[in-house]
Amino acid sequence: MDNNNNDIGTDSSSHVGSLINSDSVLSGLDQQVLREWISKWTFHNHEFSALAQPLIRGCPHLRLSTLSYQDMRETPLQMPAMEVVIAGAQYYKKAHHHHHHSEKNHVADYAECLRLLSMWGVDVDQVDVGGFTAFMRAAQGEAGLELAAVLLDLGANVDHRSRFGGVALHEALMARDRRAVAFLRRQGGSLDICDYDGVSPRDIPESGSEPECDSESEDAGADVIQFHPAFTYAIYGEHERVFGYKNLRINLCYASGSLATFLWADHGRCITDMETSMAVSLKADDVITPLRAVLSENALCGSKEEFAAQVARDTAGFRPFGRKVWEGDLRDDAFREYHRRLQTLCLLYIEGAQFIDDAMSGGGYSWRLSGRWSMQKRPRISQFLVLPPFQAQGHGSELYRFVHACVRASPEYVELAVEDPSEAFDDMRDRNDMRFLLDQGAQMDWTVPRTRVQPQADDAVLEIGALKRLDKTDAEAYRRFRLFVKRRIYAQNTDAMAGMDAEERKKRVNDSFESVVEDYHRILSLL
Repeated sequence: MDNNNNDIGTDSSSHVGSLINSDSVLSGLDQQVLREWISKWTFHNHEFSALAQPLIRGCPHLRLSTLSYQDMRETPLQMPAMEVVIAGAQYYKKAHHHHHHSEKNHVADYAECLRLLSMWGVDVDQVDVGGFTAFMRAAQGEAGLELAAVLLDLGANVDHRSRFGGVALHEALMARDRRAVAFLRRQGGSLDICDYDGVSPRDIPESGSEPECDSESEDAGADVIQFHPAFTYAIYGEHERVFGYKNLRINLCYASGSLATFLWADHGRCITDMETSMAVSLKADDVITPLRAVLSENALCGSKEEFAAQVARDTAGFRPFGRKVWEGDLRDDAFREYHRRLQTLCLLYIEGAQFIDDAMSGGGYSWRLSGRWSMQKRPRISQFLVLPPFQAQGHGSELYRFVHACVRASPEYVELAVEDPSEAFDDMRDRNDMRFLLDQGAQMDWTVPRTRVQPQADDAVLEIGALKRLDKTDAEAYRRFRLFVKRRIYAQNTDAMAGMDAEERKKRVNDSFESVVEDYHRILSLL
């Protein structure tokens, strides 16, 4: 969706410019205008100066004048040095989320950058064009809250107020980021500071505190479970923002049997209705149409009453298509319609997910919609989903073992590929593959040929198995294992290390090795 659909006239850029160049506090329409402009900024390396490049890459070996970092202002957002570090950490974590077991080292290097900047006199509470500090950006969670904790240790103000009057808790609550909200509350973040529109964090509903879809569903004997999407950019654009509303809540209800849906939204003030003397007109984004476009029209209920009646019918008489774990065929009309209703959830919980062509056969799910997987004609897992309320209960492992057994049972297949797996999936797969190989009595040897089409996944299982068999008292064997893993780490990160000198590369590879081995021990402890 193109979020730039606000009917802004020719005077809009000059008005934004006047807001940027002013130090005044902002409320009402001016706040909405500058927020929208800030939200459209995206990370591009070329926008950062040569001085900022080590900061965005988390390279703590900074050699230039410390005064330059104190005065740094980067990108159109005029980011100070510490915020540049956080922006880089957020971008590179998202861009390289599929690099196996690298997060601990990633965070440590950016943390060291922040500490060096503080040691050199850079103010931890310097602000950008919106009055946001590095801490306020870090508390939005993209790079993990570890860096926010580092900034607090360096003296960051947990209740610093932006030009809009809000604090970090305002931003976390509006983003429905439960982890960030809990973190900020633990750090003493105030619930009573009002922004310049008179809204305090206490006025913003916390994630999970919204009213249930409809009390009639509970009266009908249905269980009501609420959870929030992980991703919305496939629906609302890259920035995952909807412009023009205060306290917007979008409600999408599913009946867990038939997957009938009911969609509605409510909100406080809307920018379209606000009076202004500006020579521009602003229009709130369409909330319903983009989401409705990815839902099955046959599944949509027209009212809460119709949805409640469908939930009651499902509770009384719905039966799943097959057994607890069942393989479906998209050539079957009934399953194809069910699949259309189900696949919207993939957009909301699988990063980069796309709808699967109906011409591709295969797919499955476990009952009560705890999980779902899809596999194309050749053996490749393209989508694998366990819904949030059912995670960490073994459903993912059960689904994966089911798919693995199906592929093993066919003499046509010798490999099972996975399309762009997440770190959580990698972790689950490593544990299950290790269990399978150990049950089969496999001998782990890093000289044997690869057995899966995903090289990184194969390396992980091979290295975990080798570590399990390693004689810790044999110094030569451990040295060979260490060199083997380090060569693999370097080969997979050659581009990222291209700008480092030899000592820096050596340190980065060694830190990654220590992090990898620590995580392998964690996985082995779970077997």
